[in-house]
Amino acid sequence: MDNQNERPAIVVVDFGQVVADLPKDGSAADTVNHRMLRVRGAVKKLADAGYLVLDGQAVLGAPESSYVPAELVR
Repeated sequence: MDNQNERPAIVVVDFGQVVADLPKDGSAADTVNHRMLRVRGAVKKLADAGYLVLDGQAVLGAPESSYVPAELVR
């Protein structure tokens, strides 16, 4: 950042929501791995765009508008 007073835009990814609808059968491991690769890609894109990306489990409070909809990172 050029200016020390500038703050990065912050987004929160709720990984619990991202995996909440995963199947509970034998295909779950493959589905989880595939979904996590997609999530990592989405997080990298957000970080590359200048966002500070936080895990929703570590956030005690944030406006709803800070959360990335789970559908966008699944």
